[in-house]
Formats: sequence, structure tokens, C-alpha cells
Amino acid sequence: MHKGDVLFTIDQERFRLALADAEATLAARHAQYLMLRDQYQRRSKLSPGDTITVENLDNARRQSETAAANHQQAMASRDTAALNLKRTEVRASVNGFITNLNLAKGTFASQGKPVMALIDSDSYRVEAYFEETKIPHIKPGDSAEIHLMDGSPALQGTIMGIARGITDQDNKDGPELLSSVNPTFTWVRLAQRIPITVHLTHVPPGVLISAGMTCTVVVKEGATPQIGLGIRKVMAAIFGASSS
Repeated sequence: MHKGDVLFTIDQERFRLALADAEATLAARHAQYLMLRDQYQRRSKLSPGDTITVENLDNARRQSETAAANHQQAMASRDTAALNLKRTEVRASVNGFITNLNLAKGTFASQGKPVMALIDSDSYRVEAYFEETKIPHIKPGDSAEIHLMDGSPALQGTIMGIARGITDQDNKDGPELLSSVNPTFTWVRLAQRIPITVHLTHVPPGVLISAGMTCTVVVKEGATPQIGLGIRKVMAAIFGASSS
């Protein structure tokens, strides 16, 4: 599926009729506006007090302004009807793959209710969670290898970013908005895991990637890594942006 391709079409007959009605209303409002505008322009050339009163001239001006506003409102209604008709063709917003398709011909579509998911094929990324003790050896721009569990050839990637914050699950507010500290906590702390985002730079031909896959990320420190020191390895998962 490519960006701009039609995903599905909503029955257009009612929207075509709504557009035709809006265009007819616009034509009537436009004619009325021209009539009242020309009427005001002719009356404004008359001498006040002799052939036309000041009140009548003021009323003609206000009627012309009201007709202009009604004409603008009709134009907006016409544009809205045209937009609604255009949107009866639902098109792909990104390149990707359709999944969870719950549509068939004649299915009733409800506003705000998703009927399919479109996975953005250009948004695939890897989320790896490295221990905080390994973070000093990782920096944005480092190259990474991604190994899928199915034994496919390794994917190549680049470290895009390191998360600057994670939730402290022990730091909760008590009744008086004070920190609620567990008095029986043993204070034996394990290394926290920090999210690392890896951008995929090369996927070997024939390798299928799907959002949610489990993989192993290997980050190499420097050009000639040392075993145990220069290689950082962790389990990770593949993610992709989805729209419905």
C-alpha cells in the first residue's frame, strides 16, 4: 500500500446531494448580494434629504453588508460539503501495510470507530532497554546490529536517541503529598534499564519485519571492539507507527 492509495470508499450519494444543495444556496446568496450591493451603490449617489432619507440609505448599506456576510457563509458551507464528499474516499496517509481489516462491502461505518490499522512501513524502529551501567558506553550515532529470533540475516541500524527519564515506581505521593516510602524495602537495587531507540538503516532483501517482533541488539563500541567490554547486547522489540 502506497501513500495516497484508496483504502475504502463511503457511499457518496448523500454527500453529492449535500454539495449540490450547498452550491444552489451559494448561487442564490450571491445573486442577492449583487442585487443589494448595486442597490446601495445607486442610492449612495443620491442627495441625502431630497430623494432619500439618511435612514433609508443606512438601511440599504446594512442590507448590503448582511448579504455579503450571508454570501461568505454560503461559500463556507459549500466548501465544507465539498470536503465531506472528498473524504468519502479514505486514502492511505503513509506507505505501509493494512492489518486488522474489519470491512466488507455494505458495512456501516461509524464516525470515530476504527475499521483497520495501517502500519507505517517507513516508521519501523527498534526499542532496546540497556542497563544503566552500560549507558556510558553507548552514544547516538553508534552502529548496531539487530538479530531477529527467526535466524534471518542481521539488520543494520544506528542509535538515534537515549531516553532522558523513566518512571520511578517507588516514588509515590502519600495522603499529604509526601513521598510514600516502603519501610520494609531492602535497598538492594538492580540496574535500571534505559530505553534506546535504534533507527533501521538496512534490511536484507527477503527479511520480513513486523511490529512486535523480538530481537537482539548488539552495539559495538569503537572500530575494534573488545569482547565483554566493547560489545553491548540486549533483548529488544521492533515497533512501528500505526494509524486507524
